[in-house]
Amino acid sequence: MWPFKRGRRRGAAGIPIPEHWGPAYKALWDRYVPASGQADTVQGELIRAAARVRSECHRNGMLNWPESRAQFEAFCRFVREHLEDGTLPAQASEFVRATMQSTIDMGRWLERQWAREEEAEAAGAEAEENAGDDPNDPRPDFAEADLLEIECLVELWCEAHPEPIPRPVSEDAWGGGLEGCKG
Repeated sequence: MWPFKRGRRRGAAGIPIPEHWGPAYKALWDRYVPASGQADTVQGELIRAAARVRSECHRNGMLNWPESRAQFEAFCRFVREHLEDGTLPAQASEFVRATMQSTIDMGRWLERQWAREEEAEAAGAEAEENAGDDPNDPRPDFAEADLLEIECLVELWCEAHPEPIPRPVSEDAWGGGLEGCKG
């Protein structure tokens, strides 16, 4: 079972999202995101961070989250810090806060879920899907599709900040482990 809600909640941020936002986002990606490693602008790193989080959820089902939790949570905080800076309307900022927090909560919940399943297997119990569900540890309200809307908001934020904002590149900016990954 896929652990996430996939339904699109288009417009949940309170900002009209253009139907064809992709071409402008790709142009921003091409302008700001390097072929590998961190971006040297806030715009580039914001685009890269949001894409990394969505990709981990969408393509990997958060399977890499436990080993790289510090980095993914740092990406979520970076996205929040910039998208909540007052550039976007208050409703969008609240959506960003809730979405990035629910993403972190889901990653942590899945870690606990997988640990319970491993414990059940180690105890000789047959690991069935959701066998580790704990009524005292409910699944967070997380919709993977909201991360796509976050990327739309990143585009709007970058358009509101057209001049490159320098950002120092640091070896340990994300706690290591994710460098060399684009998107």
